[in-house]
Amino acid sequence: MFNDFARRYFGLFTITGAVLGLVLPFVGTLLQPYLLVTLFVLMFFATAKLNKKRLVAAAKKPLPILLGLVLLYLVVPVVMYVLALSAGLDGAAVFGVVFAALAPTIISAPFFVSMIKGDVEFSYILSVVATLLSPLLIPAILFAMVGQSVSIPLASIATTIVALIVFPALLVVALRALLPRVMTAVESNESSVTAADFLVFTWIIIAASSASILAFTPAIAVLFGLAVVQDFGMYFVVRSVSRRFLPEKLSKALALSVGLKNVVLTAGIAMLFSPTAALFSGIVVLVHAPMFAVVAWLKEKL
Repeated sequence: MFNDFARRYFGLFTITGAVLGLVLPFVGTLLQPYLLVTLFVLMFFATAKLNKKRLVAAAKKPLPILLGLVLLYLVVPVVMYVLALSAGLDGAAVFGVVFAALAPTIISAPFFVSMIKGDVEFSYILSVVATLLSPLLIPAILFAMVGQSVSIPLASIATTIVALIVFPALLVVALRALLPRVMTAVESNESSVTAADFLVFTWIIIAASSASILAFTPAIAVLFGLAVVQDFGMYFVVRSVSRRFLPEKLSKALALSVGLKNVVLTAGIAMLFSPTAALFSGIVVLVHAPMFAVVAWLKEKL
C-alpha cells in the first residue's frame, strides 16, 4: 500500500524533504555523513534498470554523448554567464553562477530518466563521462570565461565514481547471481525505499544552505530566477528542440541530463572561495526539489 502511495506521490516526498531542510536544518546537518548512502541507494536502483544490450548500443553512438557534453560544458555555462552579467550581479556571484553551470550531470540522473521513460543507458553513460571529464573541463572553461581557476579534488571524484557507479553495479550483479529472491524482493519495494531515501537526501542538501536561502534579498531573488532557468528552462528548451531530430526516449534523457547538474560538487569547492560564490549552487539544489517533484508527477508527459 505504501509502495503504491510512494509511486504516485514521489514528488510529495521531495517537497517534504526541502521543507524539512529549511525548518529543521540542524537535523539535516546531523544526517550529512549519510549523504553518500542516500545517493548509493538511488544509484543501486538506477543500475538495476540498465539493459546490457542497450548500454552497449548507447556506447556505440558517440554523437549524442558529444552533444550532451557540448550542452553541459558550453551552451549552459555561456547562457548562464550572459544572464548573470545582464542581471547586474557582482563578481563573486557571477563566478558562482558560472561555476555551478559547469557542473556535470548528477550521478543519479538515470534514476529520474527512468521515471519519465527516457533512455536510461544514454543518461548513465553521459553522467559517467561528464563526471570523468569535469576535473579537466571545469577549471579550463571557468578560467576562460571569468578569469579564475579552481582545483577539482580528483580524490573526491574518484571516490564518487567508485562508490556510486562501481559498487552499485557490482552489488546488482552479485544479488542477481547469488540471491535472486532477495533482489526481487528489494526491487518490488523500490518506490517506497527510494521515496524515503530521497526525502532524506533533499533534507540534507537543503539544510546546508538554509541560512543563506532564508535570508531573502533582491540578489537572492535574482539567483533564484537564474536557478529556475538552469533547471526548468534548460530542460524544456533542450527537450523542445531535441525532440525534432532525436528519438523520444533519447530526447527526454538528454534534456533531463542537461537540466539536472551536480551542483553539490560545485557547492563544496566554491565555499573555499566565498559564501557568495557557493550560494548559487545551494539555491540550485533547492530548485532541484520541485524539479524532481515535477518529474515524478508528470513522468512521461515531460
